Amino acid sequence: MPWKNRGGHTTELLRGGPREKYTWRLSIADIGVDGPFSRFVGMQRIITVIQGNGVRLNLGGRSNEVLAPFQTLSFDGSSDVQCELLNGPVKDINLIYSPAHISPRWEWTEQGQPRDFSASADTTLVYSPESETAVTSTRFSPIDLPAGHLLEITNTPEPETFTLQLAGSRCLIIALTTLESQPTTRHF
Repeated sequence: MPWKNRGGHTTELLRGGPREKYTWRLSIADIGVDGPFSRFVGMQRIITVIQGNGVRLNLGGRSNEVLAPFQTLSFDGSSDVQCELLNGPVKDINLIYSPAHISPRWEWTEQGQPRDFSASADTTLVYSPESETAVTSTRFSPIDLPAGHLLEITNTPEPETFTLQLAGSRCLIIALTTLESQPTTRHF
């Protein structure tokens, strides 16, 4: 889909809520040229560069943040953000969410021994950009998640432990907790 400011394209992986009134959206964007980010008034953003050499982000003239690969930055979606590529195009993964409705936990794991993580959230997402990841839990059979694929685990109101075994170097875990008591609908 085109960026909100029409400066490029993004691949939406998943969203919470209807198209125009979502409470969160996870996407991957290819950034090929310097320029502005789209503004999302009332939303917060979390971003990580997953391919390329990184970017320098000017956040509304207040700060310059250099974002190297697999570093994460959170910022106000209302900010005027100018992006400067550091030595070539990049690909990023980006969560846009309403802080009035969603509390996110964003965590990158590193390769090594099996990694346990515990979550009690409405939605837990697992994304491995570079290699296969095996995900196990007491609630479901083991899942081999191919590189570049996203796993959505819903309705874990009680703390649940998941185990990740990475074939490669990194995996992203996002736990999204809804702050409102109203029921939400899912549109795919």
